[in-house]
Amino acid sequence: MAAFAGLLGGVALGLALGFAAALSPVVAELLEPAMILLNAIPRVILAPLFVIWLGIDLASKVALALILVTVLIFFAVYNGIREVDRRLVERVRTLGGGRAVLVREVYVPSITAWVMGNLKVAVGFAFTGAVVGEFVASSRGLGYLLQFAQSTYNAALSLALVAIIMVFALALFAVAERLERRLLRWR
Repeated sequence: MAAFAGLLGGVALGLALGFAAALSPVVAELLEPAMILLNAIPRVILAPLFVIWLGIDLASKVALALILVTVLIFFAVYNGIREVDRRLVERVRTLGGGRAVLVREVYVPSITAWVMGNLKVAVGFAFTGAVVGEFVASSRGLGYLLQFAQSTYNAALSLALVAIIMVFALALFAVAERLERRLLRWR
């Protein structure tokens, strides 16, 4: 549940922040350095902080997964829009297209491939965030069970839990693959 919530929230937040930074130089000057720093920090270090701030319940796990996914999607959107051919943008503007037309007709189609390619990676990041959050401090969940199995040297339970995590990740990966084929069928 934490991984899925973090994935959805991170994609939405990453899209919003990426668009804001790509379309506004002032916002880009504020967000890009912050995102670079967040990307440089080993996110495992953030898990104990989120536990301190948000407790050992679901919120800290969702927050960690959300941060991992947000940074990834932010850079996909931000760089995707910045890589759009400036001649195309100028032609749309010359023909009377405003910002809304640029976003709808140029930027969204251009970044769709970037975001969909990174969505598959984001699925793994969301599970990493949720499981690491549970691993650090929790009284239930896959990360908690994995930590228990490892502390009791129960290799069978550890492998079973890894297999369960892989099945969930593969299921979400398959959903992302179907979504990518559907959204990018024009390619």
